[in-house]
Amino acid sequence: MIQGRHILPWSLPIFLDDMWQIIDDLRKVRSLDPEVMFPAPTHIVKSPVEKLDNLIVYLEELGGKIVKLYQTGMTADRIRDQIFGAENIIAEATQQQFSSLNMVKSFLRKYAD
Repeated sequence: MIQGRHILPWSLPIFLDDMWQIIDDLRKVRSLDPEVMFPAPTHIVKSPVEKLDNLIVYLEELGGKIVKLYQTGMTADRIRDQIFGAENIIAEATQQQFSSLNMVKSFLRKYAD
């Protein structure tokens, strides 16, 4: 089941273990050509295909940037700083569970093992 946070690029993202898997899951949802989605905690999204397409492209490009920087020897902290800047208050309020650094690490999980 996909949750709403995955189709709204302007909302606060929740970063699970593997962003590449999330992208694959988004592609699967997209392949269904949904006419409407009911994401929590936001409004009903009619004709979500374009939003899904845009989100997939955005996440693929972001993941590509993160991997390239990692391959040059940058640490996850430095990558986070370069791409996102300092963490926002949400990261602190959630004890870093919802943080840019977690997103970077989730893109790098398969490279850092």
